[in-house]
Amino acid sequence: MVSLDMNATRTVTVEGTTAVRYTVSGFRDPDSIPFDTAAGHITVAEEGFIAEYNITRASDGNSRQARYDLSEVGTATVNPPAWMPDE
Repeated sequence: MVSLDMNATRTVTVEGTTAVRYTVSGFRDPDSIPFDTAAGHITVAEEGFIAEYNITRASDGNSRQARYDLSEVGTATVNPPAWMPDE
C-alpha cells in the first residue's frame, strides 16, 4: 500500500468508530510497479487499523482485484501505518 497514490476523500463510521476513506488513483512511482493502473479505496479507522479495502490493479489488459472487509472490531491495538498522513 505504500506505493499507492491516494487521497482522503471522506469520513465514515465503521463499527461505531470514525474512519477515513482514501481513494486510490494510481501509483506514487509507476516505473517501480509491475502494473500500469490502480483504482479503488482504503478505509482506515481513527485507531489506525484498516477496516476495508477494495483495490484493482491492471496491466496489459489483465487485472487483479484485492478486497478486505473487517467483520468485527475487538480489543486489539495497532500502530497507524507509516503511509497514513499525520493530522
